[in-house]
Amino acid sequence: MRTSRAVAIAASVSTVLLAYFVIAWAQVTPIRERGTDFSASYVAALLLRDGQGAQLYDQQAEHSRHLTLLPPGTVINLPFITPPTTALLALPLTVLDPGTAFRVWSVIELILLALAAWVAIRAGPWPSGSSRAARSATLLMATAAGGTYALLLLGQIDGVAALGLAVAYAAWRKNRPAAAGFWMAHVRSDRQPQPMHESRPSRSALRALICSSSRPRHPRESRAQSLRLGARPLGSLDSACSTSSRLNPTLRAARMKASRLSTLRS
Repeated sequence: MRTSRAVAIAASVSTVLLAYFVIAWAQVTPIRERGTDFSASYVAALLLRDGQGAQLYDQQAEHSRHLTLLPPGTVINLPFITPPTTALLALPLTVLDPGTAFRVWSVIELILLALAAWVAIRAGPWPSGSSRAARSATLLMATAAGGTYALLLLGQIDGVAALGLAVAYAAWRKNRPAAAGFWMAHVRSDRQPQPMHESRPSRSALRALICSSSRPRHPRESRAQSLRLGARPLGSLDSACSTSSRLNPTLRAARMKASRLSTLRS
């Protein structure tokens, strides 16, 4: 009896939240439709459709094309930063005007999100005797989470990522690691690309890592390292690290943090 009441309350609250999300989404203005996260993907898809795929990450070209969809005098800074697959997914919607495309995209993403929640619910472990009503209430609660509000109003692509994550979880539950890894890789591909110079660690960061890891945690490790590597290389490394840490406050802070961690471990 208590469980049935909790299920009914959860389903009711989730339904009210979903209704509120839909009402707020229906009141999005036409100008707002053309300035959402989806609008950046829509503009990128227009570039692909017109054979300008090489300018997909040219912010000036995208900005100029985006302004043509907005009233004169509008100020906007919404570059396309997601993978090219996002533009490919939005490509079929370029046959529609930006406002209609935004609505269709949002509905599709909401459906994918609900489908992802249902896949995870079916794959997850449930106590014996769990009712169908409990699973349906769980589906409503998952779909009515706070992220759904942003997904609808901004036209985000999280429904695709959620479905990939749910399918990966279902494959893992069925002891199919290869399929789970494939779908997890799909989820990772939704992250925005980073320039190569941002993904490389700096020289000072590498030096801090080497210096912080060069100090042994126990005397036995120090004696073993001396036997394997010799006292002179270790002394040279320690001297270089101490000199670098005196000159660079970042390295000094890194070594102090590493020293505290080693003290806690010992």
